[in-house]
Amino acid sequence: MEKPVILCVDDENFVLNSLKAQLRTQFGKDYVIETTESGEDALEVIHHILSSGAPFPIIISDHIMPDMKGDELLIKVHTLSKHTLKIMLTGQADIEAVRNVVNKANLYRYISKPWEQSDLIITVTEALNKYQTDRELEIKNEQLTRYNQELEQKITERTAELRKKNEDLTDSINYAKRIQHAMLPFPERIAQSLGNDYFIIFKPKDIVSGDFYWFQDMSVESYDLGISNKTSNSEKENKIVIVAADCTGHGVPGAFMSMIGNELLNQIVNVHHITSPELILNQLHKGIRYALQQGETENRDGMDIAICVIDKEKSTVEYAGAMNPLYYVQHDSENQTPVFQEIKANKMSIGGLQSEEERIFTKYEIPLGIRTPSTNNQSKTTFYLCSDGFQDQFGGKDNRKFMTKNLKELLLSISHLPMHEQKVILDKTFEDWKGQKLQIDDVLIFGVRV
Repeated sequence: MEKPVILCVDDENFVLNSLKAQLRTQFGKDYVIETTESGEDALEVIHHILSSGAPFPIIISDHIMPDMKGDELLIKVHTLSKHTLKIMLTGQADIEAVRNVVNKANLYRYISKPWEQSDLIITVTEALNKYQTDRELEIKNEQLTRYNQELEQKITERTAELRKKNEDLTDSINYAKRIQHAMLPFPERIAQSLGNDYFIIFKPKDIVSGDFYWFQDMSVESYDLGISNKTSNSEKENKIVIVAADCTGHGVPGAFMSMIGNELLNQIVNVHHITSPELILNQLHKGIRYALQQGETENRDGMDIAICVIDKEKSTVEYAGAMNPLYYVQHDSENQTPVFQEIKANKMSIGGLQSEEERIFTKYEIPLGIRTPSTNNQSKTTFYLCSDGFQDQFGGKDNRKFMTKNLKELLLSISHLPMHEQKVILDKTFEDWKGQKLQIDDVLIFGVRV
């Protein structure tokens, strides 16, 4: 690499020789000391220095010169090499010239003739140190700029990759949503058995849900996952099985559990024809523990669930629940005063840790078809199977839970309305309560009137 160059410009030869001698003595080992007697010659030398690639840290120029004044020269030098430090050397103070160079060429120092050698050496030494520091800082800034550009490029590429992966993952989850919804009972199939006397509120927290519902009319030929419950007329049971379940977690983990639960219910009810709700829960518990190998592993996943079985021949509803209760409203046969009832579930979930040998669930039987003596009309009962998502939702002006007490009061207040109107009110109440806050859990309410 070429040595750095210090250029001295003065139209008086003895001044140049003095400058050269003093600078060479102090800096000659590490720097080339060049001299010229005019501004035009100086510009030629500078072009040569710059074209050679040699560093050009300092120019020391006289101000009063015949062909080109020092301020004019230094301004031209600044356009060619802005990093070069400019020092003006003159015996005639010209404040306007100095101001001109300061404003247009970033003048570093002004030295008066005659100068003290020590002052000259100190000034040049400080200038060289500044030049070196500035260049090192500029190099670091250039490196930092390149690094930032490279980093921004990597971030852009990585962001694009993550966005693509996120899109792929979202596409996959959306596809899983379609599969999950396809496994849920079709509304047409439920309406075939219940007509307009039912509603379902199903609001997953995420794209897919850990809550799910299940429905089977045992008197109607149906096919679940390719498994037929088709039997002879003498073997058919005149029963409807309704299930509302809340699996461990929500989103993808909960959705996996819901699909396991759906498959097990198909096996228990459609293949093995078990229709008593407490026995369904018992078999479902065993099936979950076996499917997840919970006897051998630390897996504790499972579900809370409520099951109703409508026995149309006996005119009863049978219920059994694991953690999830059953709510229902009956009207007094004479004055139509609504009576709200709750049947509490067994305080144990389906699946998970099991300390006892077998999990025993309780079956409750609710009579239907009470007739009024005056009109001989049968009263109807409205049943509600729920997960805990609605009542646990935070919202309202104080950002509190909706609470089970408020849900019960709401169900009682709307129980006399047509089922589709009840659904509208429940849905609006939930959305108004939640407002702009995040939904914290899956929401499921299955209402049926018999």
